[in-house]
Amino acid sequence: AICSRAKYGDFCAGRHFYPYFGGTIPNCGMCVPMPKGNKIMKKAIIYCRSATADQQSDAQLSRQKGECLEFAREHNYEVIETVSEAGVSGMDQSRKGLQKLLALCGEHAVTAVITYDIERLSRDWQQINKLLQTFADRYIELVTLKGF
Repeated sequence: AICSRAKYGDFCAGRHFYPYFGGTIPNCGMCVPMPKGNKIMKKAIIYCRSATADQQSDAQLSRQKGECLEFAREHNYEVIETVSEAGVSGMDQSRKGLQKLLALCGEHAVTAVITYDIERLSRDWQQINKLLQTFADRYIELVTLKGF
């Protein structure tokens, strides 16, 4: 069933978050608009990556994490975990940090993945498309601070 009342960015009374425009949205059976001013925290995972493993990389990862945490605070996200990896290429689709991110998205009621830049997730556009589809299938919003 489709919830006809849920729109982009809405929560239903069942605390389901609908982060996408259009598409099919499962009806929780209680979908009604939430009262204005409701401050339900959206659960998020932060993902950071650097291709090099040195002191400069540590500073880069720290900056990425800091900016993502600041964004999360400002936009009412509860960060349940941060996944960071250094010294791995964005072309490597089997890297441990990315696999951990995907596992966490499957295990938890996550509504968002926050990353500094889309290229932190992957430098391979086919892989990015697969990740976007995976997130969409799980109703997970992808937030990139630098945009696409």
